[in-house]
Amino acid sequence: MNTITMHGILAIDTDGVGDHHNDKTAQNETSAKKDKNGKFVPASDPTGVEFLNADTDEYAVAPKNLAGLVKIGDTATVTFSGGKTHSAPVGDYGPSGKAGEFSLRAVKEMGVAILFTHAGPIPTLDGPAASDIHVTVQFFPGSAK
Repeated sequence: MNTITMHGILAIDTDGVGDHHNDKTAQNETSAKKDKNGKFVPASDPTGVEFLNADTDEYAVAPKNLAGLVKIGDTATVTFSGGKTHSAPVGDYGPSGKAGEFSLRAVKEMGVAILFTHAGPIPTLDGPAASDIHVTVQFFPGSAK
């Protein structure tokens, strides 16, 4: 399968069983669950035992319109304007056509600072200014382990 490349603005997903950090759009469930061995499986899979936690689970959010191509567990790689990259498995689906959303844990692993605000967490590379962080995200269909 071909790689799917999209451009977007880095955003933080707080869905799942953890703290929502004042994010008004947060949901208590993710599109994936972890099985007893910690592997991401679709939420409908009977082997799934727990929804993901954005604070502790590193995952990417794929646009809903790609759900037929990009599966739970497939790899997503984010590339920053300076060329730095970071990869995480897909663990949730979000708004169609929107790329650049990753779990709070994944954003921390990228080395991006996080501002915790009254409206939810915001990724920042320039402190309180919190300018948009433009990224390229590549999804690799069929790469799930």
